[in-house]
Amino acid sequence: MSPRARFTTRNEQDDIRVNINRTSVIAVAVSDYSTLPKLAGTRNDLKMVDEIFNTNRQVSLYNSKYISFLNPTSNQFRKAILEYTLSRSARGDILIFYFSGHGAILGTNEFAFCLKDTSFGIDESKILALSTVNFREVVQTLSAVDVFPVFIIDSCFSGLTAPQGTITVIDQMHEFLRRNYASSYALLASTSLDTQAFETAFGGFFTRALHSLSINGLDDEKGRHMPFLTLNALSSPLQEKLAKDGHPLSKCYIGPDMPPVAIVKNTKFRPDTEKFLPYFKRIIEYAWNNGNPRPITNAELLANAGRGAYANHSKLSRQPWGLLEDGKDNSIRVLTERGIRFAKGEIKIPDVIIRDALTWNWIPAPDSKMITINDIK
Repeated sequence: MSPRARFTTRNEQDDIRVNINRTSVIAVAVSDYSTLPKLAGTRNDLKMVDEIFNTNRQVSLYNSKYISFLNPTSNQFRKAILEYTLSRSARGDILIFYFSGHGAILGTNEFAFCLKDTSFGIDESKILALSTVNFREVVQTLSAVDVFPVFIIDSCFSGLTAPQGTITVIDQMHEFLRRNYASSYALLASTSLDTQAFETAFGGFFTRALHSLSINGLDDEKGRHMPFLTLNALSSPLQEKLAKDGHPLSKCYIGPDMPPVAIVKNTKFRPDTEKFLPYFKRIIEYAWNNGNPRPITNAELLANAGRGAYANHSKLSRQPWGLLEDGKDNSIRVLTERGIRFAKGEIKIPDVIIRDALTWNWIPAPDSKMITINDIK
């Protein structure tokens, strides 16, 4: 299935936050093959992926649940997948799996991962199937423990084998995922899966484009409202970037029931922001009543503090301000203990607060100033 529209609703963003805690990442790159041609760029692919998922504090979400392998053997590869599945204690976990390296075709267009010890047959024209790890094996293993997979694959054939028939390798992979997962899976792959190798010492063009978008974020009209970037959000901009740079395009399939999964935090996200405005001071002073705190009604707010105060007084309850709270019912507002201390000039508050993308709590803005009530004119 093609990616859905990039815009995400508030409910979907809430689901993304929950799913972050259920998500792990396994990244694999192979450059130093024992018998297959070596790949100059995959080591740098892994460095870029490591920055996306692990080391860059501005974007990374999964540093505590990220594991990477450089030049693993087929047995080490299988062991990593098996250990992950055996550690699952609940259904519905999510695995983001990244691979960069050679691929091979087994049987009727079945994709297989080539690891460090993947070997040729006698005439060096065919790959020995048992020295690879079949995509089918990985899918069936994850499916057995009800893990939702997100596959990101930057691979190629390097002339070793060629797809047979009319169906492409990526389409075959998609069809196998659909049969095993019905509608809860995601696959993003370089179309070099259906072509010859196309990589440089600096890394594959596909991974470099994904890295660039992940690090730089999306700041268009829709993107700037997304605190997290999902595969769905990144797929179209990735296509556009690859096309602009003249490189083979990627393919993205997302099952309609696949839970929304964050790839990175969006560095261009513009969070909800509130500034402590002069009419907020009028609300506090009216409730303080020259040292004799009083409950105030909405009607009194409108009459004594103005329409802006009447429409926005609830914002004073947000932490880290926390200056007003409900009285005996929600039609009455009273100063909190913190509000009384602020009215007395005893404490300072941040003049600007923002909604944190990860927790959805209100926090001081990075550039906010700490102010007293007397600083507000």
